[in-house]
Amino acid sequence: MQRDLPQRRDLPPQRGSMDRMVRLLGLAPEAGAAALAARMGPDVALLPCGQAVALVQPAEAPLRRLFQRRDRAALLRAWPRLRQRLELACRHGAFLACDPLSATCPEAALRDLLAMQEGALASTLARQGGRQQWDVVLHGVAPDGTAAQAALEAALHPHVVAIAAQPHDLGEHESGATIILRDGAVAALQAALNLALPRDQRVELRGPLPALALGALRLLRPAEATGHWSLGGLPERRQPAEVTELWRGLASALQPGTPQLRQAATIEAA
Repeated sequence: MQRDLPQRRDLPPQRGSMDRMVRLLGLAPEAGAAALAARMGPDVALLPCGQAVALVQPAEAPLRRLFQRRDRAALLRAWPRLRQRLELACRHGAFLACDPLSATCPEAALRDLLAMQEGALASTLARQGGRQQWDVVLHGVAPDGTAAQAALEAALHPHVVAIAAQPHDLGEHESGATIILRDGAVAALQAALNLALPRDQRVELRGPLPALALGALRLLRPAEATGHWSLGGLPERRQPAEVTELWRGLASALQPGTPQLRQAATIEAA
């Protein structure tokens, strides 16, 4: 079967180029990956990973200990475009995203990681690549909002893998949550919300993004003992406290001034 990887979109090994820094957007099935990269932009390229491919773009800044603040500032400037690309990938089909806060490393190290973790990445993509992250906002709630929030979360729970109180600053008559939605559950969720909530309350779904707060890959800097880059995020199950910390880290890094989560994220049976 012909591979869906046009040569021009791959990053072939070149002398002197393998130490360049790249940002890992995520992994997608090989079929259709070239078309997805083309839609994202001319600076998005593909790296092979067995039956999957990694989508990468040039890194915004080198990862050096003295430049961590500069790295964070570069990510903030790049986030609007990066978010658009992640949303596009999520709507395109199965996609295993990389945590934007831990997504850059030398190209050579990334190639090595992809080769070493090929099997684990393929199984994780198949298991988690269809999950989506949404913000659910309920408009028209009473000033207290407690009953509306409880009804909203009760309607959400059967369809989600994880849920946390909405971390964004909502209006006076709004309530909400951020959720990791089960694969293919959007239509069922919308139907459940329409049945469970009063007609005078309007529900808005904002997204989707890939499941960044649960199941995203993370590129880990070399430990002094090994000197090698490593890959985190492959295990599917996380403890609620760990999910909450990941959620807080992503929100505070990409949306400065965002309030802390009002409650810990909870994980449902996968």
